Amino acid sequence: MTSVLLEQAMKRRAAHKGLKVNFERMRHFNSILFDDGAGQQGGQTLYVGVGHGHDALLAIVDGQTESVIGVDPFIAGHGNDDEDLERLGEIIGDMDFREIFAVKRMFIEQYLTEATEKVDRIVCSDVLHHIFETSERLTKSNFFSGAVELFKSFHDTVTDDGVLLVADVSRHGFRQYVHGVARPLGFARFHGNYTRKQQWREWDAAILAAGWHRQAVHNYIPFALKDHPGLLDGWLGRATLCDKYILAYRKH
Repeated sequence: MTSVLLEQAMKRRAAHKGLKVNFERMRHFNSILFDDGAGQQGGQTLYVGVGHGHDALLAIVDGQTESVIGVDPFIAGHGNDDEDLERLGEIIGDMDFREIFAVKRMFIEQYLTEATEKVDRIVCSDVLHHIFETSERLTKSNFFSGAVELFKSFHDTVTDDGVLLVADVSRHGFRQYVHGVARPLGFARFHGNYTRKQQWREWDAAILAAGWHRQAVHNYIPFALKDHPGLLDGWLGRATLCDKYILAYRKH
């Protein structure tokens, strides 16, 4: 029943915002995300930039986490607004998850200064480029030291065997090139802005400098090609069909 309620909520949001959402695609993404190279699921997960929260709710439904703390300022210019916050509260109530899904409307830096409990896992999915907005390479920008400090704060916030998972989109690659050509020609399906994304090694440099230990680097394999991970889960995939990557780290 909870899966049905969640799928209905996803479809309503997609129809309202003119988006294409597929329940099984989100489940496919979560399966890659939580295959974190650290060999653990369950526990409590902190979602940085929780947004609509559907992926976090699905992680609870599928047993990948037992509870969630979702932190987000809900700023419309970053993709999620007051309505998303209201809808998230409603679906949490409908699914009877109020005791296991807490939503905090604040910037992550504020949450980290106030947090008193440790979490088992931190997820940063498509959010870091909103926190550190720059068209420069992160390691060459004024934001690098701030990124290291944030990842150090994450390090202090997880349990001794805690995990950090980062999912984001690369700035360069074949799909990004096609996007850059198609968008000026008026092809509506090509939207978004890659100029403030970072290659995975940029975030990796800051995370390692903060004391984390890398466990794995995965590509998000497009749903239509999910049966061919061996071919695409590497540099060839990142350069061609896989514009999104997933990074996994352990505290120790």
